[in-house]
Amino acid sequence: MSIPTVTTQVVDALSASYTEGPLDTAGEDLLNQIQLIISDNSADATETIHTSGPDWFLTSPVIPASVCDLPPEILLAIFSYACQTGVQWESSSISLVCRHWRELMLSDPSLWSHIVLNVNDMFPNPTPPLSVSALLRMAMLTNLYLKRSEDCMLSVTIKMPTRFRGLNADWQSYISAGAMHFLQNHSYRIKHLHLRVDHGLLHAFAYKDPCSAEIDSGHDQPCSGTIPLHHLVSLTVEYVSRHCFYFPFQRIPRLKHLTLGNEGFSFFMSSSQAVPALTVPLLTRLVISEPSSFHQLSRTMTLLNALPRIKQVVLKQVPILADLSPYSRQQVISSEISSLKIYKSSVAFLTTFCRSYQFPALKSFELGLDVTVEMAWSILRSSGHGGKYLLRATNQPQGSYNRVSWSCF
Repeated sequence: MSIPTVTTQVVDALSASYTEGPLDTAGEDLLNQIQLIISDNSADATETIHTSGPDWFLTSPVIPASVCDLPPEILLAIFSYACQTGVQWESSSISLVCRHWRELMLSDPSLWSHIVLNVNDMFPNPTPPLSVSALLRMAMLTNLYLKRSEDCMLSVTIKMPTRFRGLNADWQSYISAGAMHFLQNHSYRIKHLHLRVDHGLLHAFAYKDPCSAEIDSGHDQPCSGTIPLHHLVSLTVEYVSRHCFYFPFQRIPRLKHLTLGNEGFSFFMSSSQAVPALTVPLLTRLVISEPSSFHQLSRTMTLLNALPRIKQVVLKQVPILADLSPYSRQQVISSEISSLKIYKSSVAFLTTFCRSYQFPALKSFELGLDVTVEMAWSILRSSGHGGKYLLRATNQPQGSYNRVSWSCF
């Protein structure tokens, strides 16, 4: 990669004619934040020098630093972090600050590989639909990022508003259909995919030729071939619809991490099918977040029978579910799981889950719950888990809850 050198145009703002449009104010805000950090560091350095004695200060005067003085390598590191963690088209904003920053941004295609399609979530209030111009801008920027990222692997996030949870929603009022089409054409480049979708948006994105059936009535069969995800390594799906939906991504050859939130998925083509026809040979980690019911959680846990390579299961934010009692005496054995983590979940769920599931090969168990070590040990011992592998226990504060962990040696 060729890094442009610093020129006399470092701080010259790009003219409107050069950018073919008005400057993005996000770039100016980012510049001000970086300058503020540098000023704070310069002030700290000056104070340190004064306390080191007058002779040292005279021989080493402090020259106030500026963001313009940062070498290209440091600027690129800052840009990379901002682009990978941002949610508002940071790559485009940074490239509009000045000519030098634009040259730096265009010198590295990976800086354009992080694409986020979302809206300013107004939760708990309803989120107003986007204007036509905003949807058009989303499509144009998506196409621009795909071109400038060249052949780099992509990290893609598509999120509907939280207010849509459990509602019938017209996703095209919030996510550009044109942007979705551009991403579908480049799906083979996607390495990380995070979706917060309802049934309509997932249906439109996943299938090459989606059917015209009424999705509200449920969708328990694949309707066409899915988009290719040959290089996908991690997939997060937050499903925010009240309808059960057939999980469309059945064959992901390189997937290693799968996270399901608010799941309403059916992994089975029919109720009589014992094992879903999933082809994900490298999947080793399954995360389940905010299940709608213990029954739904149990159905998802049956994936362990179809995916023998899974070694770690993580359960997060499981509330007090209304249907716990029918499962309190059932026993399910998962012989391949060696690591189990349960975070921010109710004690009632923990008790029922530990009584319902047995993990003979378990080597590490971590709880992030508002429980004491004694309470956790009592639950595990009563469910038959404690005696075999409980060799060490630590109680470490983690914000508003405690982290209790055990491991075998």
